[in-house]
Amino acid sequence: MKQEKQDRYRISGTCFYAHGRPGEICQQADGRPARRVGKMKLPCSFAQPGFHRHMGKCMESRRQAYNERIVYKEYGDGVKNRIMACLLLATLILGAGIYLYENGFQGLPASQSGGNFIKWVDFNASKEAMKKACLLDIESYESDVHLDWITLLAYAAVRGGGEFDSKSAGYIDDVAQKLAQKETTKEALTEKYKYFSYYYDAYSAVLGGMLGEYEIEEESGKFQKKYGLKAFSPIAGGFSYQDYDDFGVGRDFGYKRQHLGHDMMGLVGTPIIACESGYVEALGWNRYGGWRIGIRSFDKKRYYYYAHLRQNRPYAEGLKEGDYVTAGDVIGYMGHTGYSDKENVNNIKTVHLHVGLQLIFDESQKDGNNEIWVDFYQLAGFLSANRCEVVRNDATKEWRRKVRMKDPAVPQKQDSVKSTSNCFQQFPLAAEAASRRSTKFHAEKCQSTAFFITI
Repeated sequence: MKQEKQDRYRISGTCFYAHGRPGEICQQADGRPARRVGKMKLPCSFAQPGFHRHMGKCMESRRQAYNERIVYKEYGDGVKNRIMACLLLATLILGAGIYLYENGFQGLPASQSGGNFIKWVDFNASKEAMKKACLLDIESYESDVHLDWITLLAYAAVRGGGEFDSKSAGYIDDVAQKLAQKETTKEALTEKYKYFSYYYDAYSAVLGGMLGEYEIEEESGKFQKKYGLKAFSPIAGGFSYQDYDDFGVGRDFGYKRQHLGHDMMGLVGTPIIACESGYVEALGWNRYGGWRIGIRSFDKKRYYYYAHLRQNRPYAEGLKEGDYVTAGDVIGYMGHTGYSDKENVNNIKTVHLHVGLQLIFDESQKDGNNEIWVDFYQLAGFLSANRCEVVRNDATKEWRRKVRMKDPAVPQKQDSVKSTSNCFQQFPLAAEAASRRSTKFHAEKCQSTAFFITI
């Protein structure tokens, strides 16, 4: 029989070759006749080679084929179905992963008891978003509705999926307006957005000690109560530095690891400032960080790590472990010590300060594999607008802060040498804030433009 075309089919593992038009009797591979019915080709026990029947005559063979649940697929259809099955499986796996990831963080409070505490934080708030939220908080401090800057940032994080971009400022303005007009509340946001409580707790751990009330010494010697940003850049005012985002890059001294801090390059002897009030938890030599200082916040949620301090005279005079320090105090001097088992060795090529911020929701996270370190780059940019002015004692060659400050977070039981030499705010946003504030409050200026309100 002349073949016009040839199609290959599989029926229960047996190969059949058919040709011609539907209803035409065809020859099987094993010599038995077969019938092509539409797009289906069935064996026909009644057909004779060369004999033509019209479509649908061979009903017994069709019933036999269906009873045996024979499925006919062309090769292309088989590939398409396999691809669709793989895509469906991948979608299910991805969905399950997202569900487990999101529900793993849902409703985890910053608790110090049991296992119900936050296990990981990616802090991605931009310096622009922090500046905007900070201004709104300060200028609304004594208004009917105080706009908490952490609430504003947590809302922006929820809307942005944890990321901050060009839309973040709009999110902050939007929620600030709704809060001010009493159209929503923090409790309502917690109820509405599944992960709002997570971001609020996480961001509170990062930023909780940076904004609040404090007292500043005036020229008369009296202390004036203020409200504003009371955290400082780790580099003293008047000293230049350079930095870039180097969080997470590789390090290989001792063992391969990630860089879990922020490097700020400057000159040997540059005064290093306490970013936040706290107590000295660690002080001494470390083979990686050289001469270093570890300061724990009084709420114990933050641990600031300052490393690679100056050779021979790394610390502020008299500073010792256990001392209380106030934000803005001089605690040490920039150098390049470290990468040595031997003390007081300059094995770091570039002079710089390594500053790191560790979050601690439970003491099990303080040391070991459960540590949480956040990227300090955006925080350093935000705090660079608030640098503490210092003066030098020519007799001792020590630097100290220019203006004293009292932080209510510092316990009064210890009259530490470092807890009484405090500084004034230097946040150059006063003109911007003053133009938006009511006459009830006012922004004040020191030598450089300062930003806070008098209470």
